[in-house]
Amino acid sequence: MANESTRNMLNAGITVSIGGVDVTFKPLPINDDMEWRKTIGAMLASVVRQQRINVEDVNSDLLLYFFTDGLDELIASVFMLADRQLSDVAAKATRAEIGTAIGEVFRAYYLPFVSSIIGIWAAMKPGG
Repeated sequence: MANESTRNMLNAGITVSIGGVDVTFKPLPINDDMEWRKTIGAMLASVVRQQRINVEDVNSDLLLYFFTDGLDELIASVFMLADRQLSDVAAKATRAEIGTAIGEVFRAYYLPFVSSIIGIWAAMKPGG
């Protein structure tokens, strides 16, 4: 059975102050969650593809991606879970506030999913 903080998070979501605005992030219904994971997966796949470029180009390409389109995609994906639009906070929010929100959202919603998949994989492998 889920612990109390997990139950609260699943029912009420997590609320983070971003740019002086309280934003609540809640789990999505399965269909929307699948779309959210596809968005995250596409972003991570892009990073993996860029790592296949020769070593001299990787650092500059990855830095450019993460400081431009990649960061924008990550922020937009997090706001797929939010009760407010990104435009409600974008003019006032700092990079530190967005970074904190991204970290909290991923800890709450993405990491438990990944942990479950790893647990299933570990249970299924021979000798596991």
